[in-house]
Amino acid sequence: EGFVIGTTHLFWNPAMEYIKLQQVRDFLWAAAAFAPGRDTVISGDLNSMPGSDVYRLVTDGQVSHTYSPVSDDNEATGAVKPSNAADVTVKFDHSLTLRSAYDPPPEFSTLTDSFRGCLDHIFLSPNFWAEGTLDMYSEAVILENKSLPSVQYPSDHMSLIANIAL
Repeated sequence: EGFVIGTTHLFWNPAMEYIKLQQVRDFLWAAAAFAPGRDTVISGDLNSMPGSDVYRLVTDGQVSHTYSPVSDDNEATGAVKPSNAADVTVKFDHSLTLRSAYDPPPEFSTLTDSFRGCLDHIFLSPNFWAEGTLDMYSEAVILENKSLPSVQYPSDHMSLIANIAL
């Protein structure tokens, strides 16, 4: 019968999580509509940590998020200028049932001079299970080259790989 695989890359700024929530909700709605009822694998750079509202939206199917609107943001630095508008609360949801292929999620999938965290994810629908997942490099190995990216590891993110069975 087949299955659906999707990947995405969400906005990076942690001060504007509501944008990432809109992006991932729209992505998950599109995945569900693309082939209704099919098993699904979702992956990508969500620029969101486990426990964040974005991660909870993917795994719990819904989240209520309150944010302060901004009047301007600096794309280079991530600095935001708050607007005078009142805080806004929005409920986000989707119809897929998903869980992480990594249980528990890695401690980090990126490690730079200023940030250490797990921003990259693979999610599976209930009929799939991960028979194995690629181990992340150890922090000590990465720090031998200062951080990611480096001469030895040319990306600022590590690869996630799951051996998935149906």
